Amino acid sequence: MFSDISPAMVAVVAAVTCVAAAVQGAAGFGAALILAPVLALLIDDSKVITTFLVGMGLVINLIILLRVKLKADVKKVLLMTLLSVFGILAGTYTLHRINAAEPRERSPS
Repeated sequence: MFSDISPAMVAVVAAVTCVAAAVQGAAGFGAALILAPVLALLIDDSKVITTFLVGMGLVINLIILLRVKLKADVKKVLLMTLLSVFGILAGTYTLHRINAAEPRERSPS
């Protein structure tokens, strides 16, 4: 699986990941916007790209959370976390239902 990964590819991904992490840390968003296109050019498997982006996002956001935890309003953070879980579940269910539906043929315009 990893036999086709060259040292140059690892170096490019590492460099772009560092830039993406810096942008994420400074602006609060943007890591996936920077990294996803580069990974898509280098890696054909979308599951690998998604897993990498989610893992990187979790690590970056956990680091940021640990650095600002003393300044955060814990009640608000817990409420936002709980509500986001419901939003994730609703969005996942909706996407699953849309993908499970029969594809419709487009009529020629």
